[in-house]
Amino acid sequence: MDIASGSLQVAILLVSTPAIFLATVPRIQKTPKARLILERARYVVVLVAAALLGAYLYANHKGDSYESAVRDGAVVACLKLAACKAAATDYANNR
Repeated sequence: MDIASGSLQVAILLVSTPAIFLATVPRIQKTPKARLILERARYVVVLVAAALLGAYLYANHKGDSYESAVRDGAVVACLKLAACKAAATDYANNR
């Protein structure tokens, strides 16, 4: 199955991972040692899921805020002025 859409891949991942996890939980809970590992691992799973979601949202953030537009405009304007570009380069190199 060739899935080209990135959002469709994410949707499949978000549906299939919990489904597989829930399908294996009853089998794991029959063994006391496996149940202990499962109880400890769920915190790690939640943290990893939160980190992945945060990374995904950060990567797809469009930056439509007013501050973002002002910053982009300042960068474009600064590139057109040689003195501004030199000052910005000097600041970046000495920071």
